[in-house]
Amino acid sequence: MEMLPQLFCNILPAFLTHKKAICKTVMDELCRTGRSATDMANQLNEALHLRYERAHLAYLLTVQNVQDGDSGLYGQKTITGTMRKDNTPDPFGTYDSTNGWCGVAISPRYLVDCLVHEYHRKEKTLTLVLQGTFGQVIRADHTRKVARKVVLSSGTMSSYSVMNENWMILSWVMLQSESDRSLEPMYEGLSHRYDSAGLPKAKYQWVDRDCCADFRIPNLDPQEHLHWDSWKTTEAVVTGATSGNLTNSCASRGKYSSDITVKLDLFHCMRRFSRECVSEHHTLHSTFCRFLSAAFCVVDQTDLQRLTEAYAFCGIRPANPTKQHIREHCRTKVPQPTELLERVESVLKQFFLETDPNGVYLFKPSMLKLWRLQRVHILRGCLSDPEEEDGILYRHGGTVQLNHVKGEGAAVPVWIPEDIFGEASGVLPQTTVQPVQSTSTQGLPKTPALPITANPRAARTMSIKAGGLLYVLDHSRWTEAMKEVIDGLIGIHQGSKDFLQRVDSDYAGLVQAASRDPNSLLHPTTKQHISQYVKH
Repeated sequence: MEMLPQLFCNILPAFLTHKKAICKTVMDELCRTGRSATDMANQLNEALHLRYERAHLAYLLTVQNVQDGDSGLYGQKTITGTMRKDNTPDPFGTYDSTNGWCGVAISPRYLVDCLVHEYHRKEKTLTLVLQGTFGQVIRADHTRKVARKVVLSSGTMSSYSVMNENWMILSWVMLQSESDRSLEPMYEGLSHRYDSAGLPKAKYQWVDRDCCADFRIPNLDPQEHLHWDSWKTTEAVVTGATSGNLTNSCASRGKYSSDITVKLDLFHCMRRFSRECVSEHHTLHSTFCRFLSAAFCVVDQTDLQRLTEAYAFCGIRPANPTKQHIREHCRTKVPQPTELLERVESVLKQFFLETDPNGVYLFKPSMLKLWRLQRVHILRGCLSDPEEEDGILYRHGGTVQLNHVKGEGAAVPVWIPEDIFGEASGVLPQTTVQPVQSTSTQGLPKTPALPITANPRAARTMSIKAGGLLYVLDHSRWTEAMKEVIDGLIGIHQGSKDFLQRVDSDYAGLVQAASRDPNSLLHPTTKQHISQYVKH
């Protein structure tokens, strides 16, 4: 098969192995879902046994039908009953019988081998995809769970991935050592990729560790964590944390860009605080995490004031925006070091001696040392959002009418988070989508900026890494600009057999071509919504 042209290899619906053949659909599902080989093997074995049971049942029903015909159940007896010497039917056989069904058993190791061969076949394609992926902000993360599943003689310790603001992987390597020297070839190649493409390099990078210069925190004295004076921040602590050279010589700054600003991933910082609690089942654990999250992230007061005024305009009393509306119409940010330090310290002061009804403390004694470590990062600005004119990591998604109330006072903005690493944020320029003319849309009236969103839920997207979906727009929430363009496309393709699909494809292409983001995953509508629009 490998000697044949690729055209003929693609016709075969399966990949051939030494003794078996695996369907291409199964391989696609294994690659797409990312499930473990054991779970996938159990699912396939269950499906194959179910197919065997159905065939066995069909055989028994056929035998029963013949016996009923021999007994005259259908009005007359068949002649086959008198000619047959033995009325005992042959057994159908077991699942793994070599003279019968001859069923196969799928092992997890076999699926792993098939998956490895599949990635070998796609190696050139995957390499080209990685080389053609860029980002304005990058995120780096160590992962040891993947490395534990790989057994190599080199003694691999962890995997290291670099992603952009859309969670698309720019580069990925397996590390034998976790030193910066192991990462220098990767960042050097990433720098060469940007230089060859003529694109500006990312200015900001979020990492899970090694965000600033090294420092040491002394060990704690016994019972020191029980006194609040040990938790408070003094002028000496501030001076010691912010004096001297605060930047480190990381691989990204040395081999990728000397001007890059390295920030600490807020998710990892908050996770470290959570691990220093006695247990996740402690009665105060959820309350502490909620207060800590509120201390790290503050809502933009300008957006909140505009949303409150929209509530009053729509006649909602009292004008207290809900959490869902705040997430959809207000930006959040990590405050600057001084404010952030006061907010987090006030939360720790509230909980450092709190106990449950059984007298168990919420914090471990080691929480004090962790606070001293993270306090240095807070004072050095490793967690604070950079002060930029373009704002934090949000893209303006247009405006919507709150509660469908007409009027300028009810119009509220929709902010789409780029979601660098979930909770934290960075800087990206805002994107304005302008209409373009294509060969299939010539003659359509020129419209203002095409609406990307028509309601908050359509604009909100979850993290792609977490399996989030991009929501499309229901026809009842289309704006006039959308209706005008889609009406023109319907007029062009009216009478075609698949005109709904053509309208959907042309409109999606129009929006995609107007987007400035080459990695945009935006799809504004579907042919089902266009069909509903035509009917109504």
